[in-house]
Amino acid sequence: MSWDQYIEHLLVDLPNGGKLTSAAIVGQDGGIWAQSPGFPAVTPEQVTALMAGFDSMEKSGHAGELGGTGIKLGDIKYQVAPGDETVLRGKSKGGGCCIKRTNTALVVGIYDEPVTAGDCNVIVENLGDYLKGQEY
Repeated sequence: MSWDQYIEHLLVDLPNGGKLTSAAIVGQDGGIWAQSPGFPAVTPEQVTALMAGFDSMEKSGHAGELGGTGIKLGDIKYQVAPGDETVLRGKSKGGGCCIKRTNTALVVGIYDEPVTAGDCNVIVENLGDYLKGQEY
């Protein structure tokens, strides 16, 4: 399956209605492997900050500096919501994001209402778990 097909998988109709606004698979080095139209222009510095947040969650159980600065994807800022060492979740007015860390990449889903955080989390985390099992 190509990386673009994985993005198409993330943008399917969700069980409770709606679909993700945009999605991407981003290398942990900041390179974009695939993205949907409308996905924010994520910078390598933003990916570095996300990776630092994941590392902090793994060591201390909290998102470190991201807890204060928030998750930034392009020009969009999200307040950090509870996650675990392999998932960062963000909230904003009327939507949010879910970021799943795999061995070498980040699977990112962005949603707006009426899509719920739970639906976004399930589809992003399931794909991330699959890719991790494939050694990506």
